[in-house]
Amino acid sequence: MLFKVVTPTLPRLDEVTYDTLVLSHFADERPLRGVGGLVDWRLNGTFSRLMLDGRLTGAWGEQLLYPQALRLPFRKIVVFGLGDRDKYGSTRFKEVASRMLRTLMRLECTSFATALPGRSSLKLVPRQLIDLWLGEFQKAIVATRYADLAVEIGFLEPQDVQGEISESLTAFARQHAQRG
Repeated sequence: MLFKVVTPTLPRLDEVTYDTLVLSHFADERPLRGVGGLVDWRLNGTFSRLMLDGRLTGAWGEQLLYPQALRLPFRKIVVFGLGDRDKYGSTRFKEVASRMLRTLMRLECTSFATALPGRSSLKLVPRQLIDLWLGEFQKAIVATRYADLAVEIGFLEPQDVQGEISESLTAFARQHAQRG
């Protein structure tokens, strides 16, 4: 189990070596922001066009698998809808984290980069969010695949929250390394 926190910039996205990029966005988010906006820019507005065509809406429960091998180092991109921003809270955060992780395991993806879904819209500090995410990771992956925890996950988060997130990730990895 290997966790890393990466600053979400286009040059850094070009350097990472994860198989899959996981994005999320709100139904009322136009244009895409954060990592999604950077990726849309790099892909010449591909996701913006999908949104204009109504094929990518950000609705709660929406999932889109986009094969990608040309302009970014990821083989595929998976996009998850977060629904309306005003209905998004810690319960929905946990639900989407669980859905993301279970979907990635069904895709047999053990190497991915992601941002904490909807982090900037929640009134929780990054440590609380990463702890909620790790709780879902524990349930979806660790509890079901304990003998095979060869996962590599990159968190695409700004530098001002990286220390807080890294501390929780290090403690979680240490705790599970001692058990193995």
